[in-house]
Amino acid sequence: MTQKSLLIQPIPYADESAGSFLIRAAKANGFSSVYSLCYMQAYCNPKTLSSRITQQKKFCQLIAILGLDNTYSKLAFKIAGPTIGSPRIYLGIQIPELFFRKDAQTFCPECLKEKLYWRQHWLLRPYTVCTKHHILLHECCPNCQKILDIGRNQIHICNHCGQDIRLTTSQSKSHVSTQWFMNLIATENQQVLNQMYEYWYVLEKFDELTHNIQIDHNRLNLAHEYSTNQIQSIKRLSHMLNKRSCQAHPRIQVVYFKKQSQTLHDYANAALAECNHLHQPTKNPIEKFFSLDQTMTILDISYIRLKNLIKGGKLTVIKGQKRFVYISSIEIERVLLDGSHKAHLKAPRGECVPKGNLLTLPEIASQLQIHKEVVRDLGVKGWLKLDKKKVEGYVRNVALPEVIQEFINHYISIGTLARQLNVNSTNLADKLKHFGIEPIGGPHIDGLRTNLYQQADIKDITTDMINNLKYYQTYTGRPSKDRAR
Repeated sequence: MTQKSLLIQPIPYADESAGSFLIRAAKANGFSSVYSLCYMQAYCNPKTLSSRITQQKKFCQLIAILGLDNTYSKLAFKIAGPTIGSPRIYLGIQIPELFFRKDAQTFCPECLKEKLYWRQHWLLRPYTVCTKHHILLHECCPNCQKILDIGRNQIHICNHCGQDIRLTTSQSKSHVSTQWFMNLIATENQQVLNQMYEYWYVLEKFDELTHNIQIDHNRLNLAHEYSTNQIQSIKRLSHMLNKRSCQAHPRIQVVYFKKQSQTLHDYANAALAECNHLHQPTKNPIEKFFSLDQTMTILDISYIRLKNLIKGGKLTVIKGQKRFVYISSIEIERVLLDGSHKAHLKAPRGECVPKGNLLTLPEIASQLQIHKEVVRDLGVKGWLKLDKKKVEGYVRNVALPEVIQEFINHYISIGTLARQLNVNSTNLADKLKHFGIEPIGGPHIDGLRTNLYQQADIKDITTDMINNLKYYQTYTGRPSKDRAR
């Protein structure tokens, strides 16, 4: 592409953001907006601008087209992995993509009065209070209350109403937690930062609130307390659980903590120990739906015990999209209160039946050309109808031949398909996706151990189609091996 150097090239500040630099460049060169600058000088589609200033590799390509110094690429963040969802690197520290704001939106008006450019650290969500002026950052125009757009051509002027965003009143806030966060970055304390990220991530699920600056500030304060004073943090969580107990049982509320890690599991248990014990249903319950795995965590029971509760009518399974199943929080609370999850429940077993033509797991696995544990998983996820029967003195998973044949007529696993086509199974799913064929079950859909397809979808696929395909998108975002070569 023809390089078009800018006539006036601003010198970036050491801590300036990529979006800020482009806004100043647009203003200096007489462009009406950053969108106009990028389109006229680099033929950059405005829709792709956000990704170009977010990822250092793409920003480097943009500034090269604009004829700017390659060292300016440091204004954008490096990506620590192969995909856009990978952590970004800020001052040598890996920070998850979740913890970044959009560029040129959140700001400290006092800092802008001193020097008119956007600071990189304003893009960090935990940075909620200016550590210099001790005021809460602003996240929209103080006049029209609209979010600022990256496409404007002046740092301090709202692109919606023309207001000078520096002319506003600000709310004083303690900067202690924000300073603590920035000190962790400055000292490269990745371990404590990772603990903070984990806690923050669970808090977002726990409080179910939006991502405005005040809510993020509250989350930062809680994360700071968790990292520096766990005893007080446990008391605070216990207070929050009691306060919300009119909407949900405390054990239901802490499910996200207990699922995240063993450390947070123990932390949640410590908070539950200090909670008020409930003996009556919640007054104003907010119904939610939890997976079987989450239900097991809430009730602290095994999968077998959960199945027995379902068979005994204590819990009702609700089918959702993509064959996922859920259980209502109201039913889970009822079980918590009546204690039936603690009772010794046994699945009813019938009398011993002759094997006859019943097929056992190894026999089914042989017919389907898959591992017997995959067969078991197919039964658990509801794809294959397996019955528990006492055969030859042992309780076994069995199925009739016609049931297996019906399954073969409708479905096929990725491994079986690869063997039939005599192709590599490793990248077969990616190649099938290229042809518009998606699995109906699998690790990323319903937790099935293998990808499962409908026979009707793959009936026209041939070995040549798979072997001749060289360029295709992979699940991780990496280029295909043939294309990489």
